[in-house]
Amino acid sequence: MVSFSTVSLPLVLVSLIVGFCGRPINGQVDVGVGILYKLEDAQDVFLEGDTNTMNSIDQLIVGNVPSFNKKRFLVQFENISPTCTTILWAKMYLHFFRGARASFQTPAVAPFIPRTLQGYVEFDMTEAARNWKDGAANNGLLVWATNENEAGTDLRFYSRRHIDATKRPFVNVLCAY
Repeated sequence: MVSFSTVSLPLVLVSLIVGFCGRPINGQVDVGVGILYKLEDAQDVFLEGDTNTMNSIDQLIVGNVPSFNKKRFLVQFENISPTCTTILWAKMYLHFFRGARASFQTPAVAPFIPRTLQGYVEFDMTEAARNWKDGAANNGLLVWATNENEAGTDLRFYSRRHIDATKRPFVNVLCAY
């Protein structure tokens, strides 16, 4: 059985964990307190229900729209550099595309959840990165909405297939000197 590190994404409370980053770095940069490494999205796929996988579109989707299967996604990043001996923190950045519900559904069936998201959304994944560094398999991250069993809208982020490379998922890892 393959195990995944997990990141849960509360649809309603997402603003509590939102942070915005500047322009993504390329490779590695000395930031004065350590070396900051950028890890690219090696592969990703969004999952709909128990059997449907979508790895040919430019979106990663989480949530539950009435009359459709709930959605989650898997994303795997490059391995952490062997020169990084101590991870201070690791953060995943996903570029928010939009929240959506089926066009034929009314707000009573699929209520609109107000969102102030735009640009990159930041998620702490320090524990997963440290586990990978300590020898756990890097099978990627499984991302889902904490309220995925409630009918509502879904959140959409750009995948590694997006035409604009500046909007693709990535991870920044800060390593001590």
